[in-house]
Amino acid sequence: VLARIPDEGDGPPEAVFALVPLSDCRIEDCWHSTGLAGTGSNDLILENVYVPDYRLGNMRAMCDGNGPGRAVNGGYLYRLPQLAVFSFNLVGTVMGAVLGRGRWLNRRRSAVSSEPDVSPLPAWLIGLLLSVHVMLIGLVEFSKFHWIDGVYDLGVMMGLIPLVLCVQGRWGPYLQLLPITLLPIAGKTLRALVDPAAFSVTWLAYLILPMLLATTIAVWFARQSKPGGEHPYFIRCALLFCVWFYHYLNFAFFGFPWPWEDWGGRHPNGIIFFICMLGITLMVFFYSPENRRWQWKAWPGDKD
Repeated sequence: VLARIPDEGDGPPEAVFALVPLSDCRIEDCWHSTGLAGTGSNDLILENVYVPDYRLGNMRAMCDGNGPGRAVNGGYLYRLPQLAVFSFNLVGTVMGAVLGRGRWLNRRRSAVSSEPDVSPLPAWLIGLLLSVHVMLIGLVEFSKFHWIDGVYDLGVMMGLIPLVLCVQGRWGPYLQLLPITLLPIAGKTLRALVDPAAFSVTWLAYLILPMLLATTIAVWFARQSKPGGEHPYFIRCALLFCVWFYHYLNFAFFGFPWPWEDWGGRHPNGIIFFICMLGITLMVFFYSPENRRWQWKAWPGDKD
């Protein structure tokens, strides 16, 4: 429960998160908003409820990434600022909607060109941009140099370099889609779950093997690309890789329970994610966008 505690002096009240047993609360059913009933934003009534200090968390400290759990838990999740977690969840949906709308409005302008796929940039410049971009990602995610955040947060570094690589470089789109995007996600998973007792195994499972496979797929399809467009299997293989490996890393990072473990509140989420993965996998193998229908031999017949 989010609450405010009056200051002993003349200062503003202190915002805290209080852990309260549900048996001490009364839910007043007053939320009847059209289209938002699923949020369940009813009033929570607490009367004469005692909350000890050890069940209080200072909101300002948690927003700064210094919550009480950080003192006893060394995991990466306990070092995340409270409000940053919400912003990550919300921004992705908005960005995806805007990008999808823009792609649809400009679908004729961004159609596959019949011109030869020749990069106007020299190979040494593409290599330099790739090196700078990957180095900055590595420093931002895994180094302790705080000044690097200010450099990478500039739009020139964060957006312009990938855009130039994808538009003007032959290898850029493949590397950006697979290994470069995977690098920070796999790295964060490794940092959160690295086990000193099985150091080599965790490095191999969470970083080395995913990065090696992503790079192999990207390089192979980049070499197989034709002037008229990418290899017909590329989209299917990339989607299949992203679905399974990102779910694998997130499953480990967030500690989703296995189906055979004692049932809890997070089991439905894991099961729903798995069902969605199976649905996308079936679509990759048995749905033909060209014919807009499901068919047994959709994979070899796809030209899109």
